[in-house]
Amino acid sequence: MDDAEILEQLALTWRLCGELGLADGILNHCSVRLGGQEPGVRLALTPGHLLANEVRGSDLAIVQFSGSKTSPKEPPPGLMLHGCILQARPDVASVVHLHSPHATAVSCRTEGVLPLTQTSLEFCYELAYIDYAGPASSFAEASRIATELGGASCAMLRNHGVIAVGASLPEVFYRAYYLEVACRLQLAAMSSNGAQVIPAAIAREAAQHLLIHQQQVAPLFWQALARQALAPSIRPLGGHLQ
Repeated sequence: MDDAEILEQLALTWRLCGELGLADGILNHCSVRLGGQEPGVRLALTPGHLLANEVRGSDLAIVQFSGSKTSPKEPPPGLMLHGCILQARPDVASVVHLHSPHATAVSCRTEGVLPLTQTSLEFCYELAYIDYAGPASSFAEASRIATELGGASCAMLRNHGVIAVGASLPEVFYRAYYLEVACRLQLAAMSSNGAQVIPAAIAREAAQHLLIHQQQVAPLFWQALARQALAPSIRPLGGHLQ
């Protein structure tokens, strides 16, 4: 896949995030690593002045990130966080940072994501939890978050939102979407008394199988939503996460 195709895939992924209620106005971002021989990380980043469902490939910022000294004097919104994560994680091709409502609510709860549903098992043993220390716009704070993310596929930014990373845009979108689903179901279950946690032995074994299943399903799920978004004869996407 060449850069032009990657940019279109990033733009469509971000429009899906907007259509499905994952993105918070113009405040969140998605990025993808691009090829290139220059030092540091060459990436495409969604803009900070458009709503997610407005974004097209031509709107994306393409930036060379090499850390605090060689970044632009006025970096585009989100560059520090995305650049630091991509720089720290050579295995990662895409990053998304969201304030999706249910996941952000769970990020404020001390127990975090619990093994209450099958969906939650894809995340509850794979999550990093990162305490809030202010906006991630400085190099120092973005670097701290990248370090504390470690090798995890997702992070709950306490009292703030979530990060998902992946080897592809479909993979990172799948994780962001279903982490929000898992948190919505958890909050619904905990709104009444007597929510039943899945026993640890069963939960951990099931989680291993579900993570393998995730790799298989993520591209198919993305392709299905892309077909729905691009075909005017198919009903609108809106409402999936309501």
